[in-house]
Amino acid sequence: MSHWERHGHQRSTIERQIERVERTLDEPATPAETLDAVFTNLSDVHRALGICKVIGYLDILERRERVRADERDGRIVYERTSE
Repeated sequence: MSHWERHGHQRSTIERQIERVERTLDEPATPAETLDAVFTNLSDVHRALGICKVIGYLDILERRERVRADERDGRIVYERTSE
């Protein structure tokens, strides 16, 4: 597999993960709640890495105007902007 093919494969994998994060937001959720819905059975080390991924994906979705962040009871929650 060439560098360009590998890069395209990685992008499609990331896009699928971003879509998966978006699909979990049936109700407003914190990044930690989203992590638990997307990635199950993670060790503590992997949870730390996973939360970074989830926050990054939520940021991408927010820039794409697919989700919005809101502060509720001192916590940041994300919710979908469209169905």
